[in-house]
Amino acid sequence: TNNLNIPEIDRAQAYNELSIVYASVANHELAIECQFKGLELSKRSLGENSPMYAHALNQMGVIYMGCFQLEEAKDYFVRSLQLVDKLYGKDSEHYASTLGNLGVLYEYMAILYNDNTMNEIAYKYHRQVIDIKRHINNGQSISLATELNNMGVLCHILGKDDESEKYHLEALTLFKY
Repeated sequence: TNNLNIPEIDRAQAYNELSIVYASVANHELAIECQFKGLELSKRSLGENSPMYAHALNQMGVIYMGCFQLEEAKDYFVRSLQLVDKLYGKDSEHYASTLGNLGVLYEYMAILYNDNTMNEIAYKYHRQVIDIKRHINNGQSISLATELNNMGVLCHILGKDDESEKYHLEALTLFKY
C-alpha cells in the first residue's frame, strides 16, 4: 500500500521554495520559519531517511548560513551529510554538494571570526569535493571547473599561490567543454 501523503509532500516543497524567496530578500525570520515547516512536513510525510528530508536538512543549513547563524547551519549540514552518505554514499554528487556547502560555511566562519584556521578546514572539505567530482564525472564537468576555480580563490587567501594558479588553470581547461 502506498502511504505517501502527496499534498503534504507538495506543501513541504512549496515551503522549501518560499524559504529561498524570503532568504533572497533578507527576510531571515520568515526564511527560517518556512524552511523549518518544509523540513517538518518532509519528515512527517516521507520519514527521516528520505532524499527529500536530506535535501531539506541541507537547505536549512543554507538558510541559516545566509542568516549568519553559522553554528546552526553547521548542525544541519552535518546531519544532511550523514543522511546523504547513508542514502547515496560518499562517491555521489549529492554528497559532494553538501560537503561543498560545509566548506563554504567554514569560509564564512573564517571571515566572521577572523580565524584563518577555518579556511584550512574549508580547504580540506573542498579538496574532498574535487576528488569526488573528478571521480564521478571523469574529470570533465562544469561543476568540477567551478569547484576548481573556487579552490583557486581559497588557495590564494591561504597564501598558496602556486596551488591557486594550478587550480585556476585546470578550471580554464574544463570551461572549454
